[in-house]
Amino acid sequence: MTFRTKHNWAALLAWPLMACLPLACSSSSSSDTNSNTELSSDQAALSAIVSLPHKDVCDPAALKPGQLRCHAKVRVGANGSIQSFATPSGFGPADLVSAYQVAAGGGTGKTIAIVDAMDDPNAEADLATYRAQYGLAPCTTANGCFRKVNESGAASPLPAPDVGWASEIALDLDMASAICPECKILLVEASQPTIADLGTAVNTAVALGATVVSNSYGGGESSSDPTFDQQYFSHPGVALFASSGDSGFGVEYPAASAGVISVGGTSLTHSTNARGWAESAWGGAGSGCSAVTAKPSYQTDTGCARKSIADLSAVADPNTGVAVYDTYGQPGWVVFGGTSVASPVVASIFAKTGNGAKTGAFVWQNPGDFFDVTSGSNGSCGSYLCTGGPGYDGPTGWGTPNAAAMTAGGPSSPPTTSLALWLRADVGTSGSTNGSPVSSWLDQSGNGLNATMATASRQPVLATGALNGKPVVRFNGAQSLVLSRVLSPTRFSVFVVGKNSMPTETFSMIMGPGGSSANNQLRWENGSQALLVGTGNNLPIVTANTGNTRAYHALSARYDGATMTVYRDGNAVSSSPTSFSTTGTWDLFQIGAWYSTYFMQGDVAEILFYTSALSETDRGTANGYLRSKYALP
Repeated sequence: MTFRTKHNWAALLAWPLMACLPLACSSSSSSDTNSNTELSSDQAALSAIVSLPHKDVCDPAALKPGQLRCHAKVRVGANGSIQSFATPSGFGPADLVSAYQVAAGGGTGKTIAIVDAMDDPNAEADLATYRAQYGLAPCTTANGCFRKVNESGAASPLPAPDVGWASEIALDLDMASAICPECKILLVEASQPTIADLGTAVNTAVALGATVVSNSYGGGESSSDPTFDQQYFSHPGVALFASSGDSGFGVEYPAASAGVISVGGTSLTHSTNARGWAESAWGGAGSGCSAVTAKPSYQTDTGCARKSIADLSAVADPNTGVAVYDTYGQPGWVVFGGTSVASPVVASIFAKTGNGAKTGAFVWQNPGDFFDVTSGSNGSCGSYLCTGGPGYDGPTGWGTPNAAAMTAGGPSSPPTTSLALWLRADVGTSGSTNGSPVSSWLDQSGNGLNATMATASRQPVLATGALNGKPVVRFNGAQSLVLSRVLSPTRFSVFVVGKNSMPTETFSMIMGPGGSSANNQLRWENGSQALLVGTGNNLPIVTANTGNTRAYHALSARYDGATMTVYRDGNAVSSSPTSFSTTGTWDLFQIGAWYSTYFMQGDVAEILFYTSALSETDRGTANGYLRSKYALP
């Protein structure tokens, strides 16, 4: 089940389809074949995961009233004792940064705060062993990288030691190191595993300069949670993360807090797909609908009247667990799982990519920044709240981090596979000064699909520095550019960065048709809608409420042969499945006009047109590239 974010948008999409180019047709067919192959390889890889025995690190039976427990699980042998390894077993730093596309560098000056209860006397020594094993630079008290304090922020006295919580601490420190070895680490130890002590530790972490705060613990919801939210989990400018739980479908606090980004869990394994990894919802991840916390305004799913958990996810399955070094009551190298893995992994990625000030709204408004997890379940609730599927679902949220798409500065280029047309106002325009006519706009894809106009009165102009210092091609309502040949894919993805300047409530044509496909159009319909029209070719018609079209934004659409989806700044705003045979193609021939009748009044900074329905990963990369380049939301 897919839920789409409901932004107000104004852009009318109507697309032209024409005779099939050999390149376009072969690319589309190849893309479909590749997608099916990748899906098959992912299913095979996930089904090959072996179920291995494991147990809770913090024993639920040992909890006293009012206490919370850590969400770590540890691999055990057949006799139930913790399984030890002479050398690391489980995923290490290289695996995790590969799976989530984390680039080297970027963490300097950032601080990852780890909040746990009780003390791990061996925390710094075990951390040193882990980092040395994987060739990571030392992180010590002496060099200023590591700091351990009590919940009041003092170096002493520290809480009493506890074997279970010490394991949680070792896990959290190692995951922060794996993702962001350049980041500083602040460990704040609460005196007791209660919400009052742990919440106080969160406040201390923020006061001591944390960039992000990871919380890998939880307990049942209560009517006091809104009060706790205000006391402990309201820190604008510092992203707070909380693991969703490790007992399957069900809601825990503070994951249900209005002030945190809740982190679910996945099973992660190698695959032969382009990413190299496959994920499914882990059966132990917590998820569901809060009974207490009000629905955040940014959450747009319709099956939960209050806060939905989780927001996003990362590896958590102990069957696909991570290597950790832990010697306080433990044998050394062990394998851990649980959403206790996922929370520090995700928190560290946010810190490293420059997103340490973000809230849950960032996740819901930028789904293209995450790898969609579309399979698996953690219960039998009968809805998306416990079942993985395309788009949002409870166990995995919007998916797992794609750090390349999240990185501040973003990807430096878009995906190039099946890229048939690439027009950018900063390269390839015939005019180079402000106000100069644009008689030709050269295609940067390498396919020679150039856009030209010989008639001077029909030529748009270049407006330099119009969009956050970047140029745009400006159309005045009577101008257009014609492509050197017709582009006619049967499936496509298109991205347009620009804005509608039409002063009245009428449509402003972005791309128009050629040949006899009169109704194929992509256009801003008015000040708050976009329309994609495919009549005459047996293709869907989609009207999307996109919000203010008279402000710069990235308008995009994706058609996979069955469903047309429209996006604003990477967020889906409308989707329409076909209910008839899709026998036609989209025909694209003009920029800024529908024949010589209807024109665009507005700006275009960049156009990317692909002759395939991009994967969520590639769509996220393309959106991240545009969002970063033009400083879009």
